[in-house]
Amino acid sequence: MSITHNEYEMIKKMIGDFLQQRREEVGLTQAGVAESAGIRESTVQRIESGKFIPGGKTLLRLCEALSLQLIFQASSKPNLKKEMQAGWVQRGQFTGTIDNPGTLDDSQLEKLITQLGNYFFERRKKLRLTPEMLSEIARLGIPSIQRIETGQHFPDGKTIVKLCYGLDSVFYPMERPADGSLVTFG
Repeated sequence: MSITHNEYEMIKKMIGDFLQQRREEVGLTQAGVAESAGIRESTVQRIESGKFIPGGKTLLRLCEALSLQLIFQASSKPNLKKEMQAGWVQRGQFTGTIDNPGTLDDSQLEKLITQLGNYFFERRKKLRLTPEMLSEIARLGIPSIQRIETGQHFPDGKTIVKLCYGLDSVFYPMERPADGSLVTFG
Protein backbone atom coordinates (compact mmCIF):
# COMPACT_ATOMS: atom_id res chain seq x y z
CA MET A 1 0.00 0.00 0.00
CA SER A 2 1.29 3.45 -0.93
CA ILE A 3 1.36 6.51 1.30
CA THR A 4 -2.06 8.09 1.70
CA HIS A 5 -2.97 11.65 0.78
CA ASN A 6 -3.49 12.54 4.45
CA GLU A 7 -0.11 11.09 5.43
CA TYR A 8 1.59 13.07 2.67
CA GLU A 9 -0.19 16.28 3.73
CA MET A 10 0.92 15.68 7.34
CA ILE A 11 4.54 15.22 6.23
CA LYS A 12 4.45 18.42 4.12
CA LYS A 13 3.17 20.36 7.14
CA MET A 14 5.77 18.85 9.52
CA ILE A 15 8.65 19.64 7.20
CA GLY A 16 7.41 23.18 6.58
CA ASP A 17 6.87 23.85 10.28
CA PHE A 18 10.29 22.46 11.16
CA LEU A 19 12.14 24.49 8.54
CA GLN A 20 10.35 27.68 9.58
CA GLN A 21 11.17 27.04 13.25
CA ARG A 22 14.79 26.32 12.41
CA ARG A 23 15.08 29.46 10.29
CA GLU A 24 13.64 31.56 13.13
CA GLU A 25 15.92 29.90 15.72
CA VAL A 26 19.02 30.86 13.78
CA GLY A 27 17.74 34.38 13.17
CA LEU A 28 17.37 34.30 9.40
CA THR A 29 14.64 35.83 7.32
CA GLN A 30 12.98 33.94 4.49
CA ALA A 31 14.95 36.16 2.11
CA GLY A 32 18.19 35.31 3.93
CA VAL A 33 17.58 31.57 3.72
CA ALA A 34 16.58 31.88 0.08
CA GLU A 35 19.78 33.77 -0.74
CA SER A 36 21.98 31.29 1.17
CA ALA A 37 20.27 28.32 -0.47
CA GLY A 38 20.22 29.83 -3.95
CA ILE A 39 16.44 29.59 -4.26
CA ARG A 40 13.59 32.08 -4.51
CA GLU A 41 12.02 33.56 -1.41
CA SER A 42 8.60 32.46 -2.71
CA THR A 43 9.89 28.86 -2.65
CA VAL A 44 10.81 29.22 1.02
CA GLN A 45 7.36 30.67 1.72
CA ARG A 46 5.60 27.78 -0.05
CA ILE A 47 7.68 25.16 1.79
CA GLU A 48 7.14 26.76 5.20
CA SER A 49 3.40 27.00 4.60
CA GLY A 50 3.26 23.26 3.85
CA LYS A 51 2.34 23.66 0.18
CA PHE A 52 5.01 21.18 -0.94
CA ILE A 53 8.04 19.19 0.16
CA PRO A 54 11.22 20.63 -1.31
CA GLY A 55 12.84 18.58 -4.03
CA GLY A 56 16.10 16.80 -3.35
CA LYS A 57 18.49 19.54 -4.44
CA THR A 58 16.44 22.27 -2.78
CA LEU A 59 16.17 20.22 0.42
CA LEU A 60 19.94 19.74 0.48
CA ARG A 61 20.55 23.44 -0.16
CA LEU A 62 18.15 24.36 2.66
CA CYS A 63 19.93 21.94 5.00
CA GLU A 64 23.24 23.50 4.02
CA ALA A 65 21.91 27.03 4.61
CA LEU A 66 20.44 26.05 8.00
CA SER A 67 23.44 23.95 9.11
CA LEU A 68 21.44 20.72 9.16
CA GLN A 69 22.26 17.16 8.24
CA LEU A 70 19.69 14.80 6.68
CA ILE A 71 19.53 11.29 8.11
CA PHE A 72 18.11 8.42 6.04
CA GLN A 73 17.55 5.21 8.00
CA ALA A 74 15.60 2.00 8.01
CA SER A 75 12.31 1.83 9.88
CA SER A 76 9.28 -0.40 9.96
CA LYS A 77 5.85 0.37 8.57
CA PRO A 78 4.06 0.28 11.95
CA ASN A 79 6.47 2.93 13.27
CA LEU A 80 7.04 4.87 10.06
CA LYS A 81 4.66 7.78 10.70
CA LYS A 82 5.69 8.02 14.35
CA GLU A 83 9.42 7.98 13.52
CA MET A 84 9.01 10.52 10.71
CA GLN A 85 7.04 12.79 13.01
CA ALA A 86 9.56 12.40 15.83
CA GLY A 87 12.34 13.22 13.40
CA TRP A 88 10.83 16.42 12.08
CA VAL A 89 9.06 17.63 15.20
CA GLN A 90 11.33 16.63 18.09
CA ARG A 91 14.81 16.50 16.59
CA GLY A 92 17.11 19.17 15.33
CA GLN A 93 16.71 21.60 18.21
CA PHE A 94 19.28 24.35 17.77
CA THR A 95 20.48 27.11 20.03
CA GLY A 96 23.42 28.62 18.17
CA THR A 97 23.94 30.86 15.18
CA ILE A 98 25.19 30.02 11.73
CA ASP A 99 28.50 31.68 10.98
CA ASN A 100 29.15 30.64 7.39
CA PRO A 101 26.43 28.71 5.65
CA GLY A 102 28.14 26.95 2.76
CA THR A 103 27.03 26.66 -0.78
CA LEU A 104 26.84 23.26 -2.38
CA ASP A 105 28.60 23.10 -5.69
CA ASP A 106 27.51 20.86 -8.55
CA SER A 107 30.13 18.19 -7.87
CA GLN A 108 29.01 17.89 -4.23
CA LEU A 109 25.37 17.60 -5.35
CA GLU A 110 26.25 14.92 -7.89
CA LYS A 111 28.05 12.92 -5.19
CA LEU A 112 25.02 13.17 -2.89
CA ILE A 113 22.68 12.15 -5.73
CA THR A 114 24.78 9.04 -6.27
CA GLN A 115 24.89 8.25 -2.54
CA LEU A 116 21.12 8.59 -2.20
CA GLY A 117 20.59 6.38 -5.25
CA ASN A 118 22.92 3.77 -3.75
CA TYR A 119 21.03 3.93 -0.45
CA PHE A 120 17.67 3.32 -2.15
CA PHE A 121 19.16 0.52 -4.32
CA GLU A 122 20.77 -1.27 -1.35
CA ARG A 123 17.62 -0.88 0.75
CA ARG A 124 15.49 -2.34 -2.04
CA LYS A 125 17.87 -5.29 -2.39
CA LYS A 126 17.91 -5.87 1.37
CA LEU A 127 14.12 -6.04 1.37
CA ARG A 128 14.29 -8.41 -1.63
CA LEU A 129 12.12 -6.15 -3.76
CA THR A 130 12.32 -6.00 -7.53
CA PRO A 131 11.94 -2.62 -9.24
CA GLU A 132 8.48 -3.81 -10.31
CA MET A 133 7.48 -4.57 -6.72
CA LEU A 134 8.77 -1.19 -5.48
CA SER A 135 6.98 0.51 -8.38
CA GLU A 136 3.70 -1.02 -7.22
CA ILE A 137 4.25 -0.18 -3.54
CA ALA A 138 5.50 3.39 -4.05
CA ARG A 139 3.35 4.14 -7.09
CA LEU A 140 6.37 5.25 -9.11
CA GLY A 141 7.41 4.31 -12.62
CA ILE A 142 10.15 1.70 -13.02
CA PRO A 143 12.28 4.03 -15.21
CA SER A 144 12.13 6.69 -12.45
CA ILE A 145 13.25 4.18 -9.84
CA GLN A 146 16.10 3.02 -12.07
CA ARG A 147 17.28 6.59 -12.79
CA ILE A 148 17.25 7.42 -9.07
CA GLU A 149 19.05 4.22 -8.06
CA THR A 150 21.79 4.78 -10.66
CA GLY A 151 22.33 8.41 -9.62
CA GLN A 152 21.00 9.84 -12.87
CA HIS A 153 18.17 11.72 -11.20
CA PHE A 154 17.64 13.36 -7.83
CA PRO A 155 14.05 12.78 -6.73
CA ASP A 156 11.63 15.52 -5.85
CA GLY A 157 10.28 15.75 -2.31
CA LYS A 158 7.15 13.69 -2.93
CA THR A 159 9.18 10.94 -4.60
CA ILE A 160 11.61 10.83 -1.66
CA VAL A 161 8.66 10.35 0.69
CA LYS A 162 7.15 7.62 -1.53
CA LEU A 163 10.48 5.78 -1.80
CA CYS A 164 11.09 5.99 1.94
CA TYR A 165 7.60 4.66 2.58
CA GLY A 166 8.02 1.86 0.06
CA LEU A 167 11.45 0.93 1.44
CA ASP A 168 10.52 1.13 5.14
CA SER A 169 12.81 4.12 5.66
CA VAL A 170 12.54 7.55 7.22
CA PHE A 171 14.44 10.77 6.72
CA TYR A 172 14.77 13.66 9.15
CA PRO A 173 17.12 16.53 10.02
CA MET A 174 19.73 16.79 12.75
CA GLU A 175 22.20 19.45 13.71
CA ARG A 176 25.19 19.24 11.38
CA PRO A 177 28.03 17.32 13.04
CA ALA A 178 31.55 18.69 13.39
CA ASP A 179 32.70 16.75 10.30
CA GLY A 180 30.26 18.85 8.24
CA SER A 181 28.57 15.91 6.53
CA LEU A 182 25.29 16.89 4.92
CA VAL A 183 23.68 13.45 4.59
CA THR A 184 24.06 10.24 6.59
CA PHE A 185 22.67 6.86 5.60
CA GLY A 186 21.96 4.29 8.26
